[in-house]
Amino acid sequence: METKDKFVLARTYLVAGSLLVLAVVIAFKLINIQIEGDAYRKKAEETTFREATIIPNKGNLYSDDGSLLATSVTRYDIRFDTQTPKNKDFEQWVRPLSDSLSKMFKKPSSYYQNLLRKEEVIKTEACY
Repeated sequence: METKDKFVLARTYLVAGSLLVLAVVIAFKLINIQIEGDAYRKKAEETTFREATIIPNKGNLYSDDGSLLATSVTRYDIRFDTQTPKNKDFEQWVRPLSDSLSKMFKKPSSYYQNLLRKEEVIKTEACY
């Protein structure tokens, strides 16, 4: 039994000693980081990544036999705040805007003018 107790005691000392060595190593690294903190901050500044948006080239994708696999379609979302413009501004610009939309989308200018005026009435009614 005595050899078994010695073996258990030796193993306990080994584990305790290993934990003590680990604690000393961690304490040493903490002190080292505190002393050389400026160097680590400088290194972090130099290696920091910055995000940048890379706009891809638009175009077609072809297979090896030359047939079209995919194509890029340009799409625009036109948005504007209907709450901000004053009535005077609306009346001043509704006709030029309708004319421009008519040229772009091949519908009569009156269609867009009526549509915009209808939205203006809805906006005005919602405000009161």
